[in-house]
Amino acid sequence: MGRLSDKVALITGAGSGIGEAVARRFAAEGAAVVLTGRRSGELERVASGICESGGRAEPMACDVRKPEDCARVASHAEQTFGGLDILVNNAGILKRLPLLSTDIATWEDLFRTNATGPFLMIKESVPKMIPRGGGSIVNVSTIAALVGFAGLSAYGASKGALLSLTRAAAVELGARKIRVNAVCPGAVDTLMNASVFRDEAARAKLSASFPLGRPGTALDVAEAILYLASEESAWATGMVLTLDGGFTAA
Repeated sequence: MGRLSDKVALITGAGSGIGEAVARRFAAEGAAVVLTGRRSGELERVASGICESGGRAEPMACDVRKPEDCARVASHAEQTFGGLDILVNNAGILKRLPLLSTDIATWEDLFRTNATGPFLMIKESVPKMIPRGGGSIVNVSTIAALVGFAGLSAYGASKGALLSLTRAAAVELGARKIRVNAVCPGAVDTLMNASVFRDEAARAKLSASFPLGRPGTALDVAEAILYLASEESAWATGMVLTLDGGFTAA
């Protein structure tokens, strides 16, 4: 028996990085997974790998900024696998710009993807969880929502809004036995952060800033999300779990 046996999970931004790692770990623990994102080819690659390993996975293109897409994928999860137990709001975008150079279009795009997208997915997913007796929602934020970084004002603000949504939703949905938690990763070696890890000198400098001596991996974050999705965290809701190798502590 896996830690997520008989569970159905919907994972946004599942075509690469943290989302892909979450999808693979969930499937390995027995969950049926619906993989969403804007790049169909990447979703199909991940889903094929999971199915070839004996898991259950359905890829489905989705733009979380669009209400109709969010409704469609939540309904697809219910129709394909009989319900929905877990939602991982991982889809997000990162844009580095000085505050005074951030135009309104950039600000709104960050908020639509990083805050409005999870809001829409929660609204569509919760009605599918209630008949199952509850569920778990995990929102992927960032340490930029906890501390200030130059060039990340809009990004940090959008992810800070996601943390506020996490806490309020946890309070409101607790009576429905639906838990809502967030993880705040630090610098993780994924495609989104490719510019940070582009050469060995930059990587070594970054690694030295972590008390644990290294940046994070997608699997580091996936393991924490697995804990929050599973019954092992049955009394955890409204929690923000920081995963940054000790960076913010230092």
